[in-house]
Amino acid sequence: ALAHELAHALADQKNNLKKFIARGNPGDDESTARQAVMEGQATWLSLAYLSRRFGGPPEVPPQMLAQFNDLTGASGGDYPVYTMAPLYVRESLTFPYNEGLRFADESYRKLGKNSFSEVFARPPQGTQHVLHPASYFEGRTIAPIAPPQPPSGAKWKLLADGDIGEQDTALILGTHIGEDTGKQFAIHWKGGQYRLMESPSKKPLLMHAIEWDSQESARGYAEAYLKVMRGKWKSLAISERGDAHYAGTGDSGKFEIAVTGKRVEIREGL
Repeated sequence: ALAHELAHALADQKNNLKKFIARGNPGDDESTARQAVMEGQATWLSLAYLSRRFGGPPEVPPQMLAQFNDLTGASGGDYPVYTMAPLYVRESLTFPYNEGLRFADESYRKLGKNSFSEVFARPPQGTQHVLHPASYFEGRTIAPIAPPQPPSGAKWKLLADGDIGEQDTALILGTHIGEDTGKQFAIHWKGGQYRLMESPSKKPLLMHAIEWDSQESARGYAEAYLKVMRGKWKSLAISERGDAHYAGTGDSGKFEIAVTGKRVEIREGL
């Protein structure tokens, strides 16, 4: 624990961790990726310290890497609060350490000691870079997409907005269609934005848009999100269902799902 915190202290002297985290919007995908850089690197160094103390090399052996991931994801009767928490909460708590550790290890294997400064000088743009380090090393950019727009004819008040990253997408789907299925589906994610609006009558409107790598993935997400709504609501009635447009009603009022090429837009609470 001391090695972990001293690693933070050393990193802070060079990079000002508070400013480093603040450059990503709070709660957004980029901020989560930056937190994974910070926690992953400190975790990697603390495990490398343990390896050296026990006569091994000053790096993280593969078996130690696997063991750490098993421990931080521990569940069952010994961890009742963690086990009973929603998937999104559990994964949000462990992501910076588990996936951050893997990212730090991949960076070290690729760049050596230069990785400790490189990831701060050129941080990952989102959780996709952390989950798939090859995309980070290749310099693949995560381009912002246009946010969804509310229907015209009313003065909507913006309550919250931001990014939906690959990790967010995996967890949204994983909560209702299975964790592994959600992760495999989210690999095809290319960008996402959400907006939470409020009507003059104080009714909420939740909207999000996600870009996918193919029309097939986009249509698949539209179908999968129907299962999400069915899982989170007590009632769901579908009035229209086609290749490019879905509509109906649920606990939050009317909803619609529109597929345009590789883009899916969803509005709940119309």
